[in-house]
Amino acid sequence: MINIPPKTLIIGPGALGLGLGGLLSEYCDVSLVGKADGQPKNQYLFGDGGTLERRVTLKWTPNITPQKFDHIWITTPAQSVKDVCQLLKGAGEFPKLILIACNGLGIYEEATKILGKKAPVCRALVEVGFNIQESGAKVIITGQPKVILAAPSNIQERVQDLSAYLGSNGWISTTSSNPQQAEWLKVIFNVFVNPVCAILGCVNGEVLGTALPVALSAANEAKEVAKAAGIDVAEITDETLIQKINFSRSNICSTLAQIQKGKQTELDYITGAVMRAGKKFGIKTPVIEALHSMVLAKEKLTL
Repeated sequence: MINIPPKTLIIGPGALGLGLGGLLSEYCDVSLVGKADGQPKNQYLFGDGGTLERRVTLKWTPNITPQKFDHIWITTPAQSVKDVCQLLKGAGEFPKLILIACNGLGIYEEATKILGKKAPVCRALVEVGFNIQESGAKVIITGQPKVILAAPSNIQERVQDLSAYLGSNGWISTTSSNPQQAEWLKVIFNVFVNPVCAILGCVNGEVLGTALPVALSAANEAKEVAKAAGIDVAEITDETLIQKINFSRSNICSTLAQIQKGKQTELDYITGAVMRAGKKFGIKTPVIEALHSMVLAKEKLTL
């Protein structure tokens, strides 16, 4: 049981990293680390887009020293997780938990391959929206903080302790002993939302308009691939996907946010990963492939 505020390091101060930092700083001892050439601010204004606002001072550290922390959250884009894991591997002893919170499929497998099977790697699938406004000084939080913490049985006690601690501080927090299934369930939702929103340049809720049949077709292709991979996706129906959109209706998905900032998207770990798995299992994914190509074309125009 966690009795004192855990020392927490967040690697990757984008919208997700800053948002987590702002939330966790109320009941954790939080530090952040980003790129060496970054110019981080100290003061951030967090709010729900309405009257609730809270100014937070976040601490920054120049170095990654895993042994000094209880928990390390990796909130970089998916394509940067390999590099972060290499840094952690060479930086000394591991913390109690390494939580990988970015979107994407196959990331848990990549991380454990680099860090070793004994590393305390947990897949943290966050379902709360964070949008940065006012030149990075304000972070809008959408929805009640929700997370699925998925990790193998050998570190389940640590994961359940953290889940209970987050739950006691207002989170909806559940645990799973199957990181691969948790990744698949999250990526199906990302396939439903991210490509369409990135192409249309819209918030999540607009998927429920004229683009809904296309988005559902893409999600259902992803479900067929997941089933071929041995993943139980019975809980993911058209209705549950639509309900999740209602939870994050005003959010800007990560893929669109990356395009808007002129950065490489993590699409290769979302639609790209599903397409590769589809080819492996002989499942066709024509809608996903078309959406993937259109997003890549839009991405190239902004890089």
